[in-house]
Amino acid sequence: MYIEVFLLDNLLMNAVICVLAGAVCGRSIRLGRVLLFSLGGAVYGAAAMYVPVLSMLPCKIILCLAMALVFPYEGLRGYITGLTAILAASLTIGGLGFLMICAFGNVKSLGDGISLRLMLLIAFAASIMPGIARRVRGKRLDNQNRHTLLLKRGDKEYELDAMVDSGNSLYDPVSGRPVAVAWLPETGDIPIPVGTVSERSVLYAFRPDSARLDGSDMDILVAVSKRPLKAALIPPAALCDELKITRLEGKYHA
Repeated sequence: MYIEVFLLDNLLMNAVICVLAGAVCGRSIRLGRVLLFSLGGAVYGAAAMYVPVLSMLPCKIILCLAMALVFPYEGLRGYITGLTAILAASLTIGGLGFLMICAFGNVKSLGDGISLRLMLLIAFAASIMPGIARRVRGKRLDNQNRHTLLLKRGDKEYELDAMVDSGNSLYDPVSGRPVAVAWLPETGDIPIPVGTVSERSVLYAFRPDSARLDGSDMDILVAVSKRPLKAALIPPAALCDELKITRLEGKYHA
């Protein structure tokens, strides 16, 4: 095998591992860091063929510890999370490759190289795994951030799925009350200015007779969304001291 082909194969596989690890733990990595660490791992693998000591377990452990630094350092806890993600991604990609070889290749050919067709199958399967990991993680966090919002206005009562949205910073300029957003068959009479990157608009809100999030009273206005929403969007500012809810790493706890 030509050394440049070996380096390219290892660089690409290391890059896939880094991207998959980032998807698993929900952390973004700059492309430059991915390429730098992937190239470093590929060079290490090539050097290990000529320097046997680099193939020993202690050296491999040191390499793994170094590869976890592909994530920007955010304290010991963040480093351990990144290290765990790198190990999980490596085992997943390695197991996927072995499975492909067993299914479409020859196990005895592990040391003799892998056919181009098999490499393409492994690369294709590995390329879709980060997206799958992001969707699974997104659903898990979304389920953790699910709440029930009960609204009453006159003789009408609504029970809505709700989520605390850190991007919702709406408030009434006059009263200073935070403003939730929900899709309801109601009309509002309080104009709430809304600004986004692309446009500025106005939503119309009303003050409900009562609003309860998971059984706790809230003093909020409710703006009527112009488009359907799967869940009402609760601004973090509405989580008053009585609710005793603190946002920590995507979880809400007492």
